[in-house]
Amino acid sequence: MANRQQLNTIINTISERYNIDIAKLEAIVTKHGSKIISKFASPIAKQKWEESGKANSELFSFLPSHKKGYTLKDVNQALGIEEPVKKASVWASKAAKAEAEKNDLTENDFSQILNSMKKISISDVRKATGQEEENAPKKFASPWAEKLAQENGLIGNEKFESLKGSSKKGKYNVEDVKKFLKTIEE
Repeated sequence: MANRQQLNTIINTISERYNIDIAKLEAIVTKHGSKIISKFASPIAKQKWEESGKANSELFSFLPSHKKGYTLKDVNQALGIEEPVKKASVWASKAAKAEAEKNDLTENDFSQILNSMKKISISDVRKATGQEEENAPKKFASPWAEKLAQENGLIGNEKFESLKGSSKKGKYNVEDVKKFLKTIEE
């Protein structure tokens, strides 16, 4: 008795030698209880090939690229459909891209960063627009702390900025901002 792989080979050989449609041979074999290994790695690849109406011999003239069978990429190649080239984003986030567009900056303005194979961050955009000094240490441990300080008018407040934050490297965290706000209220 033949295993599934051998059965597929037998069906392909008979189909080619006697010019019999593979689908008809597979139907006969499955009618008698045998299982056929799909020549396709996915149902989508099989469906696309069947919808093309082309003869199986056109696809099976080359080896599949995947061990499970012909992939969608193989089917597209056999049909002469070029795969779109996926372009990776150069932006680290949507916010960075939006900030750059808002300031009329393009990818070309960040050639040095792109040459280093890094993505463009919002910090890079802010440095390019002069909103952030390049070597200035960050004063806040988190965006939430910075936002809270900004909402309460603490950025630029000499008393607040003279204090040392309790986070790493003296950065202000949310608790530091809240404590300072309490001292103001008292």
